[in-house]
Amino acid sequence: MKPMRNAGWFAGLALVVTAAAFGRGGATCGEPLSLQRGCGSLPAGVVLEGEGAGLDPVKTVTYDREKHEFVLDEKIRYACPVDLKDFLDLLRALAEDDRVGVSITSTNDLITYGKIKRKSPVAQALFDTDRFLSGLVFGQEEYYKGIELPGNFKPDRIVNPEPPMAATFVCQGNLFGVLEDRVRVTSGDIAVLVAPLSKKRAPDGGHLVDEEVLKEGKFDEPVRRNLEWIRLSKAEILKMPIPDKARRLSEAAAFIRHLQKSGIDLKAFAKTLS
Repeated sequence: MKPMRNAGWFAGLALVVTAAAFGRGGATCGEPLSLQRGCGSLPAGVVLEGEGAGLDPVKTVTYDREKHEFVLDEKIRYACPVDLKDFLDLLRALAEDDRVGVSITSTNDLITYGKIKRKSPVAQALFDTDRFLSGLVFGQEEYYKGIELPGNFKPDRIVNPEPPMAATFVCQGNLFGVLEDRVRVTSGDIAVLVAPLSKKRAPDGGHLVDEEVLKEGKFDEPVRRNLEWIRLSKAEILKMPIPDKARRLSEAAAFIRHLQKSGIDLKAFAKTLS
């Protein structure tokens, strides 16, 4: 989402929107500066973090096309949470680079992190999620117009922040378990980070955090109110079609990272799915 400009207070804390319980977040959870270090710039958008915690190492994995499920070690089944094309895009991207994310610069240029193609359905789904959730954070009704919000809440519109601030949405915390030979997802969340932006730009053209203002840790009251509503409405928001797609992509990415950590050759596996 294009960063917002405001009247002078800035949010540097994380509120976590959780689908169920708090899961194990990625290394960047709750810290805009570590996100910036990992990505090369601060994503004013959506990133997919973390691996599939809770699963034992996998020795073999095959795909059941009829049921759209993966079979782990010839026994345990996992229902793919996204369509095969999106899974393949994630699989090929993560085989080359662990980063998956999108950002929108102050000039409305689109940036992708890692090897996800900018015009791919995966990138588009993340851009759509960014627009929707940023609309809720900053009260930009044009991005959620016609959608009934939980409790009929009307977010406060944040106009002309100065210096600017941006929201980052970190999809993370996917915790898996196995019950009756089926993989179940027991948690997953989206951390909402709002940070002040420096006037400087990163080498990739993206944003940089204003570290001095971040240290002050002050919230503009309308932003605080919007974020508190998001926190309280977390379950309902994540069930909405747009953020639910990002959550499912995050789950798939976490599963793929677990396969890679187990020693599965992602490139070779992708060839069996093509």
